[in-house]
Amino acid sequence: MASPRYGICRLCGNYDKLTFEHIPPKKAFNNKQILLRTFEKLIAEKSKYREPFYKGLGRYSLCERCNNLTGTWYGSAFVNFIEQGLVYYESVKSNKILTLPYYIRPLNVLKQILMMMLAMQPPNAPTYHRELRRYLLSRTNLQLPSEYKIYLYYFAAGQLRFESGTAKLDVNNGGGSLVLAEVTIPPFGYFVTSTNNKLKPNPVLKQLCDITWFNQYQYNVWTRLHLRIPSKETHFPTPLDYRTFEDMREESEKEKINNEQT
Repeated sequence: MASPRYGICRLCGNYDKLTFEHIPPKKAFNNKQILLRTFEKLIAEKSKYREPFYKGLGRYSLCERCNNLTGTWYGSAFVNFIEQGLVYYESVKSNKILTLPYYIRPLNVLKQILMMMLAMQPPNAPTYHRELRRYLLSRTNLQLPSEYKIYLYYFAAGQLRFESGTAKLDVNNGGGSLVLAEVTIPPFGYFVTSTNNKLKPNPVLKQLCDITWFNQYQYNVWTRLHLRIPSKETHFPTPLDYRTFEDMREESEKEKINNEQT
């Protein structure tokens, strides 16, 4: 039997025995071993290395109480949303974007995605996310801190993503985003960012479905929504990189022409 792991719970901030938080929840079809090439290993020049996640994607990052509470409050609504997404999955993979109906509990879904982000953060996370933790520790709290933005897309092709804690800059357009988390596992990809007033938002974010406004709904309230969620490909672990193979071929040809002209 593996020895218990102790550390700082990312939600309550207490030092305690940590439990494994499935990201996304286990019942959202995240219950099998996964070998994943991560951005961290890519920049460390270990591009062939695949990080093993033996229980599915996740981290030892929440105490038992916080894991159980938030799972009860937000988990079932999120799993229901995933099940609805899977009904459409085969249709949307071959289409760039479709507007489709969903009958969901929006606030619960939003808070589960934010819980996933928080659980992926390093041990010092409670210091930097005090207001967000307060928001998540109260299921009826609607005071989402304004700097957090949450986005969604359908996973069309490529590899899974499980990334956090990086900065994504757009040198050409002067935009940037702090990548708090990007998780991609069928049927959806989830992207959570923290805005920086000194930078314009990364223009790539306009390609995704912003669901931050789910915060306007009350806890546990069912609502029928029509969401326009784009399909994106994730061939590399780099956050916000949604280039298709065709896009990459065009970039390669342009670079080749530019090199020949210089």
